[in-house]
Amino acid sequence: MNPINAYLVLGTVGSGRLGTVYDIMQNGFMDGSFTAVFASANEPKGEFDAKISDADSGGLITYAEHSDVEKTLGGADAGKFTNVIYIADSSKPLSEEIEFFKSLCDKRILHLCRIWGFIDCELFSADWNFCEPYFDAIAHFSDCVFLTNRAGLEPKQINAIKARYEKMCHPHLYVMVKNGFHVDNPLEITIDEARRISMYFDDYDPVDELDLDEDNLPEEPFDLERKPDIYLQKDEGGKLLKPLPDLRPLRARITDEKRQK
Repeated sequence: MNPINAYLVLGTVGSGRLGTVYDIMQNGFMDGSFTAVFASANEPKGEFDAKISDADSGGLITYAEHSDVEKTLGGADAGKFTNVIYIADSSKPLSEEIEFFKSLCDKRILHLCRIWGFIDCELFSADWNFCEPYFDAIAHFSDCVFLTNRAGLEPKQINAIKARYEKMCHPHLYVMVKNGFHVDNPLEITIDEARRISMYFDDYDPVDELDLDEDNLPEEPFDLERKPDIYLQKDEGGKLLKPLPDLRPLRARITDEKRQK
């Protein structure tokens, strides 16, 4: 069986990933497509679980472990999947979910079309310095960055988020998620085109990075080993060199404060 076109969805709990995925699933693929949406059992349940499950254009598959995902994708039902959308478990380290998805691509079970990263603008604006490392990692891996939870924020706050990554020359698309989790131009979002900074999913020759020619040869020995992604590098003990903060307590606090008003 040929690899299934797939999309990896990164983001925090409460960032509107499932609702937006439902909108794209309905409007971003060709008629007759069937999209299998994988969501972790650890994620909070909401109205879009049922909507995706009942949709003619796709279905929701809840997984408990990574092995469940791989078993489903290797089963008989996978033959009807036109597309796979894998919503990374926000309770697990980002690196772990990215490495798992990459393993499915390496086994030619999935073909990565794009990575969609969700930036919760309300969360980011509530504590910029604390959230910055996590959302920088999201932007690093993403082909499309979805700006969500913008209601009640000043335009300058949204512009500050965009300006941060524009100054870094990130090539990703920006997608403004509207009320009801609707997005403009969903077909453009699903195009199979890399626009990310990270080269973790790309096939390339490390020699190309050296910019060598016969007139530009180094005098010292050089390493041709492919460099690991900065967010996936680990020390000898297996700990990440760039660990990311857990944003779930901050999101829970913001949600509780809003309920009390």
